[in-house]
Amino acid sequence: MKFKDLISKALVIRATYGEYEEKTYGKRWTKENTAEDFVGDVGDLMNLVLVKQGVRQIEEIDK
Repeated sequence: MKFKDLISKALVIRATYGEYEEKTYGKRWTKENTAEDFVGDVGDLMNLVLVKQGVRQIEEIDK
């Protein structure tokens, strides 16, 4: 797949999410909203990594 094809696909996905956001939240997310959500997701992922390394504990982590 060529880079321009990836960009086209990403724009279609973003538009689809925009429609979902309008239905769910009443407005489309800004770039800042998207970045904030991404940072939160990365934080959640890092918590799971720390649990798997034994640094933190979450009950029933594999579920």
